[in-house]
Amino acid sequence: MTSVDGEPVRVFVLREGLIYDEQPVGLRFADAHFYNFPLGKCTVVARHPSLNPVEAEREVDLAAGEALIVRYFYLEPEKQLLRIQVTAERLDT
Repeated sequence: MTSVDGEPVRVFVLREGLIYDEQPVGLRFADAHFYNFPLGKCTVVARHPSLNPVEAEREVDLAAGEALIVRYFYLEPEKQLLRIQVTAERLDT
């Protein structure tokens, strides 16, 4: 199974309320990688209309030379989006 009801989970990175980048994420790996963002605060959101809750979000503050790795946690029998984990990793190490 790669999606919920035929649709992948969508992961968005928001800056100042606007979508800066987005990726569809399948259930098999359940993570997304985002690169080359400007410094500062952003909001990461994982969303799917068939899950409960429909979305989970996390605030993050990016430093120079970092990439975002976003992983969501999903419980299949209840179609429940449990949480997301956002990790900022240095690109130069």
